[in-house]
Amino acid sequence: MQKTIWKDETSEYRLESLTKEAVACAEQLFQVKLPHSYLRILQEQNGGNLVYNAFPALQEDFFIEPYIEVDYIYGIGEANGILETDDYLQEWDMPKGLILFHGDGHTWLAFDYRQVSSKPPIVYIDNESEQMIKIADDFEEFLNGLYKEDNTINEEDIQRIEDSECSKEDFENFIEQNNMEKLYYAISEIAQSEMEFKWMGERFLQLANYPDSEIRKKVANNIWNFCMDKFEDNILQSFIQIFQKDADGDVRMYGEMILEKMNYSFADLTRDLHTYEYVSINFIHQGSYYQLNQAAGKSELRKNETDAVQAFRTAEELLEQAKLNEKPLKEEWSAVKVI
Repeated sequence: MQKTIWKDETSEYRLESLTKEAVACAEQLFQVKLPHSYLRILQEQNGGNLVYNAFPALQEDFFIEPYIEVDYIYGIGEANGILETDDYLQEWDMPKGLILFHGDGHTWLAFDYRQVSSKPPIVYIDNESEQMIKIADDFEEFLNGLYKEDNTINEEDIQRIEDSECSKEDFENFIEQNNMEKLYYAISEIAQSEMEFKWMGERFLQLANYPDSEIRKKVANNIWNFCMDKFEDNILQSFIQIFQKDADGDVRMYGEMILEKMNYSFADLTRDLHTYEYVSINFIHQGSYYQLNQAAGKSELRKNETDAVQAFRTAEELLEQAKLNEKPLKEEWSAVKVI
């Protein structure tokens, strides 16, 4: 690939010039041989924004758009570079053997070294749907597939839709007019609003049977993310029954995830705190919002309204000593609603 892919501009992803020592350090850290084509472009510029900012999304049943946006590539470095990979793998519970070179947490592009130590295939990772698909046999094929996608108009349209306030009447008109583009973005706005919850539940139940799977998936995702505290359990059970019978696997998955939140027990909490290094759980107890976090060897329970924090050295201490309204966490957990 002879074309220059880098934009000639300052960028947070453009790191100091690459050295042989940095390459050797990275390969020793990951115990792999980095692709020659990757090192070749880093000799020109060690990471940065791209001129050729898109890769064809050939798996039409998985991607909404016909391309994957690739606006930058990580170079070799610790900040905004591939050396941050291990931290992100732990944070997002991704398998070891990947080296991430583009992403934002929810989606990533990576070298897949799980079965090889050189010439890795390139994979796309979607952490929301917990799916990973191969998009290129190697990095050379990936580079050759990059092209320039002018998405300025689309981005402006999306921003205009996202910035506009959506009323009940607007939302009902989008449904009646079958305006999928506006409906798709309005769902998230409605889900995160303080509109009447009964009305919201009725509209979302209507959309849970919408003909297009992307709309159904958007509804299911937003209920799981933003509406667990807004709907009564009987409404959530109605969504679960609909989603679990859906023809789309992602929608069924969100149905299971909503059910898991509803049934999240103290035993589940104990298991997760003992199994995972990073845990973050939001819940309601007697009308108050709490956040339970475990990270970097520390555990804490925070009451959001007052910012009062109960800090503990270990997960075991938290489980035994944390209190809700002066009562042991274990005793009060049956009255907790995970959101």
